[in-house]
Amino acid sequence: MQYSHDGIEIFVRQTLGCTCPEEVFQHIEQASLAASVPEIPGIDRILIGRKLLIYVWELSDLKELEQYLPALVTTGKQERNLLGYNRFRLVVLTQDPPNAQVRAEELFAESASAEPKLHLHVVNKNAATQVLQRPA
Repeated sequence: MQYSHDGIEIFVRQTLGCTCPEEVFQHIEQASLAASVPEIPGIDRILIGRKLLIYVWELSDLKELEQYLPALVTTGKQERNLLGYNRFRLVVLTQDPPNAQVRAEELFAESASAEPKLHLHVVNKNAATQVLQRPA
């Protein structure tokens, strides 16, 4: 899915709490991860300023957390390290953030090994999509 540039900046700053300088947002790349991880549906990759790597994953069922979250953390961490990015943020979009949050955090903690430059965000899908798809 393609998101608007303005929507990405607003989402990353306001929802994810990124304090990156303005110049970082001058270069934004978007792609689907379907080719890299075809077994995991609904993942978009956003790279901001060639420093901040974000995977946006639309969770369709809470059972998918167990099945896919550890692999997404590993894939994102490997990409960040291999390509020299500064941070990796995994964004889980769900209709049910309260129920997904606790289990997602547990799985993330096990997979991320308490690295300070790896972050998890569990976000309401409807609210996030409205911001991300704002017209440019």
